[in-house]
Amino acid sequence: MAPGRPPFIRAVLTLLAAAVCLALNPQSYPRADAPSEAQSDGSKGTPSHAGVGRVAVVAIDGADWRVVDELVTAGRLPAFARLKKGGALGTLKSEPPLLAPVAWTTVATGRPPQDHGVLDSMVDVGGGLQVPVHGEARRAKAAWEIWSEASRQVLVVGWPVTAPADRVRGLLVSDRLASGGTDAEGPLVHPPDALASVSKRVVAPAAVDAATLSRFASAAAAGEGGEPRLRAAVAAARTYRGTLAGGLEEGQPDLVLAYFGLVDAVAHLGARDRSRGEATVAAAYEEVDATLAELAGRLHPSTLVVVLSAYGFYPADAGIRQDPAAPLPASAAWHRPYGVFAAANADVVFGSAEPSPPSPLGVVSPLDVLPTLLARAGLPIAADMPGRVLPGLGGTTTHPRVPSYGAHVVPEGAARQPADLTATARVHLAEILCRRGDHRSALRELDAALRQDPLDGEVLLQTARCQAAAGWADEAVKTFERVLGAKEATLEARAAALLEATGIDLKAGRVAAALDRVDRAPAALGPEPEALIARGDAAEAEGHRAAAERLYRAALDAAPPDAAAARRLVGLLTADGRVGTARMLAARLAQSYPSSPEHLTLAGRAALEARRRAEAARWFELALALAPDDPELLALLDTARKR
Repeated sequence: MAPGRPPFIRAVLTLLAAAVCLALNPQSYPRADAPSEAQSDGSKGTPSHAGVGRVAVVAIDGADWRVVDELVTAGRLPAFARLKKGGALGTLKSEPPLLAPVAWTTVATGRPPQDHGVLDSMVDVGGGLQVPVHGEARRAKAAWEIWSEASRQVLVVGWPVTAPADRVRGLLVSDRLASGGTDAEGPLVHPPDALASVSKRVVAPAAVDAATLSRFASAAAAGEGGEPRLRAAVAAARTYRGTLAGGLEEGQPDLVLAYFGLVDAVAHLGARDRSRGEATVAAAYEEVDATLAELAGRLHPSTLVVVLSAYGFYPADAGIRQDPAAPLPASAAWHRPYGVFAAANADVVFGSAEPSPPSPLGVVSPLDVLPTLLARAGLPIAADMPGRVLPGLGGTTTHPRVPSYGAHVVPEGAARQPADLTATARVHLAEILCRRGDHRSALRELDAALRQDPLDGEVLLQTARCQAAAGWADEAVKTFERVLGAKEATLEARAAALLEATGIDLKAGRVAAALDRVDRAPAALGPEPEALIARGDAAEAEGHRAAAERLYRAALDAAPPDAAAARRLVGLLTADGRVGTARMLAARLAQSYPSSPEHLTLAGRAALEARRRAEAARWFELALALAPDDPELLALLDTARKR
């Protein structure tokens, strides 16, 4: 990845080139053996139902096309290069919450979070205790259960939320085996008698040598808690790679599912490390690319290999204010909604067959993955799966249907643990319901979360936001006032409440009420960017435009990447007739944060106001490369191109 930040024009050309690059020369991957003759002629590697399409899914948490494209161009990802030359390529877009247990359960079940029930990385187990989310929280059947019930063989390795291990036809190795799970969570491997052989392939974090660790170690990894996290991530990746190889020694199953969290883990630790961050992230991609090539070499040539990430990862120049190395869910702000989707036959990925031209799929939903896999395997698609079969990947044009595959049932004999929703999970569910327009159901979930923790300022904040989205402005303002008065709420939550309550009052013409609230705001909120913006909004509404400008600039000084402050300041300058100044400011901010669609869009709007349509179009094109399905951006680009 190129060091430093190029000038504006070169940045435009580079980003546009990355956005449209679809075909690259394949690279060889050194291996002693290609897919075996036994597999090719249908003996040992033949699935339980001859002629039925076999599929293998490689989940790479946090993988992002922007990084993949750059490393492929540099010749560092040969398996991805072959995928790009001969695969079906798309951008997989997820909706919040962008958390691994939630997103990957959506992929595995073909059902949205509100249906499958996994809504957080933790569950409540009573007594004020929480544990990592486990299989009892999942309500819908997953792919491995569906294939097993259809008498198909499966191999599942490391997939999130797979403890206790479901009874499957084949082998399931839970993600908890490599992350320190215990028998208290129930069996971590099925069948149980496979535990001994699987355990031999487990790489302990302490066994990761210093030379290996140094490839992935950024400055943050050397800090408190960083090195153990990194060791665990590297050990898990090596464990899953070895387990996959061992699981395929007895022949190929009909369905392979494997999850790798190394890219995401290294990115969280290295995102802001200017000296080593890019190198460590590249090393993580190379590690997974090698695993992908090795897996493809062990599969039957006609196996459809699907490589995907449920979300990407923002680079340092995206202007994310949260600490990427902080605990979840705060650091999930670095998860970019747009991830990777690529599919090709195993022989293409391995490099033993000539690829066909790549085919674009556009934006793909996580809900599309399982229906596509079912269609490829010749299995019915459930009517309660809202996704579609992706064109060219389903095997046939007509697909049988069933009403539903039913509910997930925790295996008999598994140690059962309570799996009550955390307050955070209820907030996530409420946000989903609110986006769908089901405000009353969302507020019921938030009420339940408040009963769990009446002092939780984040729950109160989300309650007010949902009330505002429902059009209940007066109720929302009262709830925002409760957040402001909640001493247990974080400064960030209280500052956000001040800003959003001020916005509601000003929109309703209640300038005096807004000014009164700003004057009464706790002094501790003074330096918070949201509080400065709120004061600026109130000053602007009162006609004190110079004071408003000073406050907006102060907010930008306090948090330079704050897009809300930038929008206010650019808007004020434009309204005052200082269009050129506004355009220059917006362009400078966009150059500082070229991976932020918000800043790029603001620069485009400012250029439009200055009647520089060609310049505006370039900014909008850059923004669309980052958010390709944004309808507002598409409309703005169309406006900019009109003469």
